[in-house]
Amino acid sequence: VAAGAITLADARKEIDYCFTGSHWNAEREIEALDPRQLPWTFALYGQGWDKHPQFKPYWKGFLPYHELPAVYRQTRLLVDDANHVTKPWASVNSRVFDALASGVLTITNGVAGAEEVFGGLLPTYRDRAELEQQLRTYLDHPEQRIALTRQLREQVLAHHTYANRARELRDLLANWS
Repeated sequence: VAAGAITLADARKEIDYCFTGSHWNAEREIEALDPRQLPWTFALYGQGWDKHPQFKPYWKGFLPYHELPAVYRQTRLLVDDANHVTKPWASVNSRVFDALASGVLTITNGVAGAEEVFGGLLPTYRDRAELEQQLRTYLDHPEQRIALTRQLREQVLAHHTYANRARELRDLLANWS
């Protein structure tokens, strides 16, 4: 397949964009988004969204962690909403690595983590307008989305797998005195 070419697998994806994460009665930045005002299909997985008036129509239920790759295989783009507890620490949620490894571009509000881990290559947003613009850019231009996804997937598989993290931890422990 030529670089940037749309693949048959992408054409078969049923969900344009999704979010996987729970709502624990603490405001999340993704709540600023109004999927009703956007032209793409949206799906949401996680706890607590079944009672959320804005997102309830898009809620698909809660899935165990090991079932999320099946969602990613159906999705063109994943929105990451780094929560208020982890965001200041530049933490990158496992959903970002999992989705990228599954071949799904991710857009995150974890700007500091994205910069630190992906050197600015991972698309970010700071507010609803930026998120909508990123969605527009990557959903309306699939060649661009697919090319960037390939780059990021290669980075994840080369540097950010669980096997890599286990080796790093082993080396840190071996050198700890």
